[in-house]
Amino acid sequence: MLQGIRDKVHSWLAWVVVVLICIPFALWGIHEYMGGGTQIMVAKINSQEISKTRYEESVRDQMQRLRSSLGGQAVDLAPFEERIKQSTLEQMVNEELLFQTAVSQRLRIGDGILAGRIHGLPPFQENGTFSQPLYEQRLRAENLAPTQFEQDMRRNLLVDQLQTGLTNSAFLTASEQKSYQALEDQQRLLSYLLISADAFKETIKIEHAEIASYFETHKAEYNTPEKVSVNYVILAKDDLATKQEPDDASLRQYYEEHLSQFITADDWQASHILIPSGADPKLARSTAEEVLKKIKAGGDFAALAKEHSKDPGSAEKGGDLGHFGPGVMVGPFETAIKGMKPGEISELVESQFGYHIIKLVSATPASTKSFEQVHGELLEAWKKEQAETAFYSQTEQFANLSFEHPDTLESLASTMGLKQESSGFFSREGEKEGLFSNPKALTAAFSTSVLSEGYNSEVIELDKQKLMVLRLKEHRKAEPLPLAEVKDKIIETLKQTKAKAEAEALGKKVLAALQSQSDWQALLAEKKLSWTPRAWVKRQDAEFKQAELLSAAFKMGTPNTGQALYQGMLVNNQDYAVLAVLEVKPGAVKSDDKANQQLLLQQQHALGQSEFQNVLNGLKNRADIAIYTNNL
Repeated sequence: MLQGIRDKVHSWLAWVVVVLICIPFALWGIHEYMGGGTQIMVAKINSQEISKTRYEESVRDQMQRLRSSLGGQAVDLAPFEERIKQSTLEQMVNEELLFQTAVSQRLRIGDGILAGRIHGLPPFQENGTFSQPLYEQRLRAENLAPTQFEQDMRRNLLVDQLQTGLTNSAFLTASEQKSYQALEDQQRLLSYLLISADAFKETIKIEHAEIASYFETHKAEYNTPEKVSVNYVILAKDDLATKQEPDDASLRQYYEEHLSQFITADDWQASHILIPSGADPKLARSTAEEVLKKIKAGGDFAALAKEHSKDPGSAEKGGDLGHFGPGVMVGPFETAIKGMKPGEISELVESQFGYHIIKLVSATPASTKSFEQVHGELLEAWKKEQAETAFYSQTEQFANLSFEHPDTLESLASTMGLKQESSGFFSREGEKEGLFSNPKALTAAFSTSVLSEGYNSEVIELDKQKLMVLRLKEHRKAEPLPLAEVKDKIIETLKQTKAKAEAEALGKKVLAALQSQSDWQALLAEKKLSWTPRAWVKRQDAEFKQAELLSAAFKMGTPNTGQALYQGMLVNNQDYAVLAVLEVKPGAVKSDDKANQQLLLQQQHALGQSEFQNVLNGLKNRADIAIYTNNL
């Protein structure tokens, strides 16, 4: 139907249809239709549902965060995609459950806390201070309304408040602390023998029938990757930098509007001696007067400050307060220095903190850079602002033209004077760098509307001020590689699988001999296997090279005197190890020192995390949670 309307959009019938559609929108508003549609849901937690749209957005965000954490490298996340989807949905369910619990417990995030958290976010700050225009601009670039962003922020803070409260409420008793320390610093005497799978590979023969059978069963693993090439148009602020030079009057007006940026405030450098008023203001004043007399008599200001000043921040530095500007010091202090000259010592200055004796070291009066001094800076800022204005004024037209002409980029490019470009071929894993290393561009290029239906993509935000629309140029489907090209890989895979099985079989035979106390020495001699030297190890031992064995050793029991405990296990997913725990030595309880306190904090935090998880599990057990797997 939609394609039919597109094909006949210029006919009189199409315009009648458009008019009929517009009438109810005009009478009742578009939100009646947008809000009334049926959304596909992926989960329901009590009475609250999670939409598939929100879930897919969260999965994309998580994939992007993972790529960013890997330095933006074009890493193939396909093998982990199912796990990422599963963990994302689990996290969304947990957050919704915690939010409902926080609301039911009447936890609240006040407006002051919310504003303080938002004001402290670096993306919304300019020169270290919150900027309302920048805040609105950043949200606009993300297609977010301030009310929605603040609602989401309040929700996140509420969930965090509940989790933090539960985690930080945990504590350890004195006896628990001692037991925990004894376990944490426990030592175990270990030895192990390692049976390498590689030792069996040379003797393994792979028949052609095995290769052919494996290839037939695993053809999907030996495909050429699916690839596409696309045409695209980009709207970027940097490409809109105006070549027009502003006239002198316009630039001077811009200078006046932004004059505060070119004003350097007063700057003072001073030292002081502070005598707090305390419980006896008369005694404090008398003490301050005596110190002032000593200074006037030629006493060393810095030495007297170290001896008498009670300001913990400056006393040890001889009273030095460094450089500061207006509004930093209390009113009486600032009033005093404004009337002083460099090198001058003040009379006593009284403030709410006590009595100050001030020495002004230097004073630089406020100054304003002239129009001529900042002409080049002004010109650059003016051009940048013009480019930003042009960019934001064109974003809506950019999106509209792409949607109105979904089968071509020609209208978009010609109407807006933009260049239509083409890419080379790339797969779903993307390129190492460039446009198509961007996850958003990759998602759009392989979306159903672009790949199958042949339409323009949605507008893709590559960067804060860089948008792209693309459409399919050519599609190369994944195709199976011939057996001849993958034969060597298959042989290596089959050899590795068989070698691993042989190593495991031998390891289990050795383990059985050890546990039954039969002639295991002869078996080790026959297979040329030997134990590693015995070593005492701790739970966190960086020098012990086999981390998997170390972890397993501290999960085993305590051996009887003169006897060993044995366990067999795969390591590195290919070799087989037989591990022996020979002896266990409990850790010593540490004295109440700084390192011990840090350890106890870590223990308490771990306990808090465990208790929080127990609470969360209890909430999940009592909640009505439904996962609609067919919609995932």
